[in-house]
Amino acid sequence: MTQPMINTTSNNFDDESIYSIDYDLIDILKKKLQNTLNTMQ
Repeated sequence: MTQPMINTTSNNFDDESIYSIDYDLIDILKKKLQNTLNTMQ
């Protein structure tokens, strides 16, 4: 799993909370992307 590109901004936030939120979002976005790609083919 690749790291989200928030290294520059994460200094302003609590690391754990921003990462947990980000990973959830990435997971959802990945699934949506897969679904759209599958339907397009």
